[in-house]
Amino acid sequence: MRGYVTAGWGQVHYRAAGLAGPALLLLHETPLTSEVWEPALPHLGRSLRAFALDTPGYGLSDPPPAPVPVRDLAAAVLEAALALGLDRFAVCGSHTGVSIALELAALAPERVTHAVLTGVPLMPEERAVEWRDRVAHPLELRPDGSHLTWAWERWHYADRIPLGLVNLAAVSCAANADRYHWGYLAALPHDIEPLLRRLRCPTLLLNTEHDSLAFADAPSLALLPHGERQVIASPARKSHWEDAEAYAAAVAGFVLR
Repeated sequence: MRGYVTAGWGQVHYRAAGLAGPALLLLHETPLTSEVWEPALPHLGRSLRAFALDTPGYGLSDPPPAPVPVRDLAAAVLEAALALGLDRFAVCGSHTGVSIALELAALAPERVTHAVLTGVPLMPEERAVEWRDRVAHPLELRPDGSHLTWAWERWHYADRIPLGLVNLAAVSCAANADRYHWGYLAALPHDIEPLLRRLRCPTLLLNTEHDSLAFADAPSLALLPHGERQVIASPARKSHWEDAEAYAAAVAGFVLR
């Protein structure tokens, strides 16, 4: 099922699966869309009511008028959740989606029951700034189409990344050429250490060892008051795309436990 709710700066697009069970919000990374959750949604929908949102400015969700901080994105996501009729819900984030999830839990701790975090962007500020300066700029359209090659190569940096996922990221970049990078501006650098320390709900760090941010799982776990860690045994980098059934089983098992 797909639909829209009014929240933030216009409409927020979502994909959903499941008719019964606890509610779950799924928040994607920059510059992807809710489509990245499509492989996992049918599995999650067996026991949860799962809603994958397009972050404002990505996919089919309306953008803010200018780049905004992560907290403002989280406020829009909370507004969307309430518009969906969700009073209490678990939240599941990947990379940039982790930053949004943490801010969401800080904004509405009484509503967030669980957090599942994949690829926590916890890193020294200088590394975050270097990363931001490298990727956070508009996609300049060029007559020879080389901007499309850049977008493809930006994501096709390792043989193990599925071409379908590379294509999704490249298309999203091209479709939002002047603002695809706004998510990076919000999240890099974004000081999430205090948010991890204050997170009061049960929290699962769920990842594979090949995710580009897997290095941050151990130090993140040390900051969490109620955290645990699970590594999916897989050569995948994005388990919710490549090993969707195993990913969904881990999420549902944690939320329902």
